[in-house]
Amino acid sequence: MKTKETANKTKDAIQTTDSIETVRELLFGEQVRSIDKHIDTATINLDRKIVELREELQVHLAAYEKAYQNAHHALERQSNNENESLKTAIAELQSDQGSSTTKLNDRLDQLEHALAEEAHGLRKSLEQRMDDLDTLQSHQNHQLTKTVNELAAQVEKEKVSRDLLADLFVDIADKLRNA
Repeated sequence: MKTKETANKTKDAIQTTDSIETVRELLFGEQVRSIDKHIDTATINLDRKIVELREELQVHLAAYEKAYQNAHHALERQSNNENESLKTAIAELQSDQGSSTTKLNDRLDQLEHALAEEAHGLRKSLEQRMDDLDTLQSHQNHQLTKTVNELAAQVEKEKVSRDLLADLFVDIADKLRNA
């Protein structure tokens, strides 16, 4: 006899659990699927945005590197041309006083110094742009992480609310059954 009562109670408990699961699905199923879809979409968008930012960063870095190389080669050519011009002028003026040679050497030193300063300036500019790109990427990654965390917190909050509502329905079902 006790076995039948136990079996009936177990059967009632399973039916109540199935009913609660059905009520949960009816009340929250669509919202849970919507939230899951939203999170999946956000994750895909975040991954795509990160890939796009990396690709954009690579493009910018390649462009800056190319601009740096072009400027460097142009400065080298200019320096070489000026050096050749100065060497030619020096050869022609070697018969002149030693002061002319000293002046030309001074001018050559000035040009080399100017070239070094220009190259240094370009290098600094490139480094600053790279730092700016790193900062931008870091900021965008931070924003994306913040958005994901906010979505996760919202989902967790809604999950807690559903658990409380489910407990309330279980209590009501128990009270109705015992009444």
